Amino acid sequence: MLELLLQVAIGVSIYNAVTSDSEPPAREVDLPVPGKTDADSVGAPLSLDDAIGVVQNGGDVIAKDKSTARDIASKAGGSCPPVHDLGHRGGKNHYHPNGRPGGHIFY
Repeated sequence: MLELLLQVAIGVSIYNAVTSDSEPPAREVDLPVPGKTDADSVGAPLSLDDAIGVVQNGGDVIAKDKSTARDIASKAGGSCPPVHDLGHRGGKNHYHPNGRPGGHIFY
């Protein structure tokens, strides 16, 4: 589990290193399977609507900031208040859609 959380942190760091003010709101992230040694795969930029769709289908995204992460989580959960998880066990802070269906929205 710790390895997975560290790999998420690495993925978020990579995303933060390549974002800019003109960057779209999110990128998809492929979280590794436990025991897998490859680093996270941080995908191409996503529009807000695409990021919402990824999360609703169980995928994970990294938002450009906390506000955008909350917006994606809220809209993916039918405009209900999202669930905010602080980085537990050394992981990155993130949101879930209300009721926790779908994926994670890291920031």
